[in-house]
Order: sequence, then structure tokens, then C-alpha cells
Amino acid sequence: RVYYLVRDVGVNAPQVDSRGEATSSRDAARTQMWNAMRILKGDFDRRDVVAAASTEACVVSDEAAKFFCAHLERAGYLIATSRGTRHVFNRYRFVRAMNSGPRAPIIGRDLSVMDGNTGKILCEGRAK
Repeated sequence: RVYYLVRDVGVNAPQVDSRGEATSSRDAARTQMWNAMRILKGDFDRRDVVAAASTEACVVSDEAAKFFCAHLERAGYLIATSRGTRHVFNRYRFVRAMNSGPRAPIIGRDLSVMDGNTGKILCEGRAK
């Protein structure tokens, strides 16, 4: 038998759902937010992350940025420089020492946070 590569998806295997379809929209948004946080200088809030990470191909929602920032703070990637009030959002600063590489941290179903580059679990999730 001879096999031919029909579509090259790169070095990393794609994540697929139970039907075999790629689930790239959430992963792409998190990767874009991760890259934006690593690039942003100084303090930022979730609106800054949404503005920096959104593209025509993948628009990042405000709720996705809120969720991602909260869990990265819990894992130690972000430090809250000021706590928000009802109409003012939390402001964060990226911890440069936690910049382990280009792959975004992975937030599991149990809300545990794993570094996508090193494979270390940085924050345990809730018990099952």
C-alpha cells in the first residue's frame, strides 16, 4: 500500500470532536489571546486583549477573554494590578517569567490549567 498526505496541518495534531470535525475556533481564539498578552506592554484589561487578539478570521468574545484571563491569573501567568468594580474591569500584567513558549495554556474541563509547552499542570481544577 502507498499512502499520500492529502492535507498537511502542521507539526501539532488537530483537535477534533466526536464527529471528527476540527474544533479550532476556541483553540484559535485562546492562541490569539495568549500571543496578544505576551506582546502587550504594561497593564491591560480584557477589552485590550479582545482588541489585540481579534482578527477577521477569528473574533474573540469578551466572555472568552474574561474566562481566559481569570484562569491565567489563577495559574500565575497574570497578576491583577487593580481589581475592577461593577463598570471597571480588572487590570492585569503578564508575568514574563511564565512565558514558556508559543503554545497557549490549556484549560481542562475540570478547570485545571496546564502549560501547553512544558506539559506541567500549574493549577489543579475542581474535584470530580
